[in-house]
Amino acid sequence: MIKKVFAVCLGVIFVSSYGLAAPPIPVLGQIIASNVSVDSMQVPSGTTLLGSTLVTTSKESAFVHLSSGHSIQLHRNSKAYIEKGPADVIQVSVRSGTLSYRTADGLATAIPASTVVFAPEVLPTSIPEHQGIKVVLVREAQAGARTIKVNDVSQLDSQMDLLIKSPDGRMQEVHRVESFDGDNVILMASLGNSFPTSSTAGSSPTGSSKLPPTAFGLDGGTGTIILLAVVGLTVGTLAKAALSEDVLSPKVTSP
Repeated sequence: MIKKVFAVCLGVIFVSSYGLAAPPIPVLGQIIASNVSVDSMQVPSGTTLLGSTLVTTSKESAFVHLSSGHSIQLHRNSKAYIEKGPADVIQVSVRSGTLSYRTADGLATAIPASTVVFAPEVLPTSIPEHQGIKVVLVREAQAGARTIKVNDVSQLDSQMDLLIKSPDGRMQEVHRVESFDGDNVILMASLGNSFPTSSTAGSSPTGSSKLPPTAFGLDGGTGTIILLAVVGLTVGTLAKAALSEDVLSPKVTSP
């Protein structure tokens, strides 16, 4: 009798434990990078991302193949929080730096304090503020300076026209890039305004004839400063793409 009672108790405990077992940890995707940290721990390339994860890059960018069927690129000196949402969507929130992904309208760049939702096998909705290639300032740039420090200078091209915009969009200037020095961008002309950390810098419109009437230029001989007074100016996509046309097969580019 005692043996039967003992066996029944074990059976109840087993069934109860099985019923109360935690659900399986969701798979977010796989990371491809030579130097990347996951939840503050450096991991090798090919690591599978599980649960809710903070991915951090430093000197090298990282590609992540999401379980939703998309590929994203987290650029140098950047952080992104990746988690599973309802209906098997993957949510990626940029904490700092920049992240490239593809929409039906082409390459896009997510900036700090923005979240991109990736539904299975469907390209994300295009967000106007994310159009084109962008980098962010990692140090405040003072008015009169000709140098800005950004998170990933490899995303920019020499001699390109660079639209620099404050986080609130109230200050905007277009400058021609002269050269690069590490993660510093040397401009042909001095800044007319001070720009705080997390200001964006990216490809600018071509041709001053397309600028709104409220914009004005200051010809300094070595370059032109164009102060834009209108927020919402469409940003072109003249900078080089960091991902291939096939969203499922990203192309790793050397800095």
